[in-house]
Amino acid sequence: REEKEEKIISLLKELEEQGSALSQITREREEKEEKILSLSKELEEQGVTLSQLTQEKEEKILSLSKELEEQGKALSNLITEREENKEKIASLLKEVEEQRDTLQNNT
Repeated sequence: REEKEEKIISLLKELEEQGSALSQITREREEKEEKILSLSKELEEQGVTLSQLTQEKEEKILSLSKELEEQGKALSNLITEREENKEKIASLLKEVEEQRDTLQNNT
């Protein structure tokens, strides 16, 4: 009978130790789950931030591309004007030479 009581006491102690260990494991698991949730939320927020940054960069690139296109058109217009001005200058020089020749011939 004493052996049975000792065996029961021993088994009860073992059960208590296992219960403590189980509680510890459960606590650790809950802490890990909280950590995972926290990290998941952080990653989600970073993903949103990254998405926003990516969108901002894309908008900036589009804006700069449009600016470059407009500057290209302006540059093209300036080149055209320059060519037209060169032609006008050449024409005016020819007129001046003709007038000079006429004046020389008249004198």
